Amino acid sequence: MSKRILTLVVAAAFIFALVGVSTAKAATVEELTALIAQLQAQIAALTGGSTTAAGEITKDLTIGSRGDQVEILQKYLEDEGYLVMPVGVAYGYFGNLTKAAVAKWQADNGVAPAYGYFGAKSRAMYATLNPITPVTPGDDDDDDADDGDLEGGAGAISDADYIAKLSNEEVGEGESDVEVAGLTIEADEGSDIELVAVNLNFSKGTATRDLDRYADEVSIWFDGEEVARLDADEFTRRQNYDKTISLDRGAIIRAGEKGDLVVALSGVSNLDSTDATKTWTLEFESIRFRDGLNAVITDTETGDINDGTGRTFSFEGFAAATGLELRVSKGSSSINDSRIIMVSTTKDTDNEEILAFKIEARGDSDLHINDLSVNFDSVGAGVGEIINTAKLIVDGDTVGSESFASSTTATGTAVFDNIDLTIDAGDTVEVIVEVDFNKVSGGFVEGATLKASVNPDAVTNYSVAWDVEDEEGDVVSSDNMTGAASSEYHAFYSTGIVIEAKSLPTPTIKDTNGDSAGGELGLYKMTFDVTAFENDIYVPTGATNATSSVTATSGVVYTIEDSTGVAMMLNGAGLASTSAVYSSTATKSGNHYVINQGETKTFTLDITFTPTATGYYTAQLYGVNYKAGSAAAADTMQLAIPVGDFETSSLYIIP
Repeated sequence: MSKRILTLVVAAAFIFALVGVSTAKAATVEELTALIAQLQAQIAALTGGSTTAAGEITKDLTIGSRGDQVEILQKYLEDEGYLVMPVGVAYGYFGNLTKAAVAKWQADNGVAPAYGYFGAKSRAMYATLNPITPVTPGDDDDDDADDGDLEGGAGAISDADYIAKLSNEEVGEGESDVEVAGLTIEADEGSDIELVAVNLNFSKGTATRDLDRYADEVSIWFDGEEVARLDADEFTRRQNYDKTISLDRGAIIRAGEKGDLVVALSGVSNLDSTDATKTWTLEFESIRFRDGLNAVITDTETGDINDGTGRTFSFEGFAAATGLELRVSKGSSSINDSRIIMVSTTKDTDNEEILAFKIEARGDSDLHINDLSVNFDSVGAGVGEIINTAKLIVDGDTVGSESFASSTTATGTAVFDNIDLTIDAGDTVEVIVEVDFNKVSGGFVEGATLKASVNPDAVTNYSVAWDVEDEEGDVVSSDNMTGAASSEYHAFYSTGIVIEAKSLPTPTIKDTNGDSAGGELGLYKMTFDVTAFENDIYVPTGATNATSSVTATSGVVYTIEDSTGVAMMLNGAGLASTSAVYSSTATKSGNHYVINQGETKTFTLDITFTPTATGYYTAQLYGVNYKAGSAAAADTMQLAIPVGDFETSSLYIIP
């Protein structure tokens, strides 16, 4: 007998009881109230519960849901200030406006994910915020089965497709709930369905050991809400890593609608290095569901269910899974560019910045640097003859200092060990290499040069590998360290000049034959400053191109380069004619300009050039030729560096 018939029987008994009372004697109000309560209790006992209490929500609600419980939810959201129903719109239909209100309510009340789907988690929070006497929902059709909140008759899965974005996923060491495979399941139009169980089968790809050596847990999620979780060791070799898992109530797909069933794995925190990159495949062998008639059906063939292929995924070490990468790049060009460094013949020169570089911690892991090495290359003197101390400065703080013994070797490395430098994931630090130089004497002579460089992922015959760990304490391999940085060669002088570019106007054409073809000359101009240090400087007044025969009477020296970068003046090729003059703000004394010690004077050079062939040409200041301390013949050529600062733009000339 159905509950509805039982209810009618009890109701009839209720009527006869009232009649009996009225014929025996006049019933008091108290007697009638007691009798009504008694019969209501009998109805509740026979039907397994009572009608839903006012304000209670007992089923999942989402886009397209209709009915009284949607209205209850909407009015509650209105009272709480999350929803404003448009004028003229009736309550009882769950649309996009209600979904947005639910999502905001979920976010404010810690229900995650806040997608706007009012499921089991949301109902639990709603019940906590709105205590209601629990009731058992009644049946809503004429059959004997209690089908809860499912509507419709016989149901089926009309389609099941793999979620395209979940393919070849990587489960990282120590990562939690990494989604590896999923099905989008569609209910047919005949009935709502509730997913009650799923059979999962894991199979080895390149993996060689049991699943629990790679994963700690397997979890199952429906539309973003967890519906099952179990230890990975429940998938055993004896059972061919196959298991049927029961799902929590509430995984409901409404008739004609879709839902996502997703499997996620949590990686072990101590993945063996030999297990990194190993693969597994997951297949959904069957889906068990309940329909509106309370029938439980197992589907093993619709769509991608039991497709024989599955979805493949791999397990990765922590570094690979987090996208970890230590990346080095160049820092400030004002430090790295080639320049003159003034040193002394009587004392050391300290705290000169010669290399700037950046270290970036890419990915999702912090980096801890224990050791960091800096390489040095020298010309004209040994690294140990030039340097006595190198210091490492990170974001303004000194984190390491290393000494150099005197040596004529032209290469060397400073290993800054135990620097205890941590770079947070996503952050970048600025690093400066600061050096103390020896006084000029012995093997360290005027004009010696030095450069510094870092290259964390390469070990040369004189460099040392960096010691870096990730936030799990594992050593970061050279494969996860990229980039490099180097300064240009810096030159050292105890007496001399520093040349600094000021302006390089765009060169112009001078046409010597009117409208006729050709006959063009190139006109180039450049302005630069010259500063004298440790002595007065005498610069001859002449200007010339930089051939091998630069004379003692040539003060300013330049080159002309073609489009390939060849300095034509140095090899004599392609040069028809060239001439140049220069002026200076320095005091002129005979055939010299004089720059007193500590003074800076401006020089302006004008070049006229005719090539032998049509093409593009640039002019460049090569250097300044001078004598320190007297007006005798010039004996020192100071090169203009860095070269790029002293080169004009190109000019197309038709001679």
